[in-house]
Amino acid sequence: MKEQRSVPEFDTFEQLVDWVEDQDDRYSLVEILDELVHDAKSEEAARINNSGTERQLRYLLSADYEPPSREAIADICETLVDGLSKGVD
Repeated sequence: MKEQRSVPEFDTFEQLVDWVEDQDDRYSLVEILDELVHDAKSEEAARINNSGTERQLRYLLSADYEPPSREAIADICETLVDGLSKGVD
């Protein structure tokens, strides 16, 4: 088992991106991010498909992007650090 890491705090999304890109074990972080994106999009697709035609069309036609909240940044950072502490399969 790997050592427990402390979770850094960031005020902006850009700080989080810079942190990930500057890590020595960046490729482990990329693997963790890959898994998180696959899981999140699979769950999102199921919710959208179960919400009916209107929701499916709104999703497909939507190009909205809102910057992530500080809480969302903290959550993903904690997830990444936990993944590094446990090791990647």
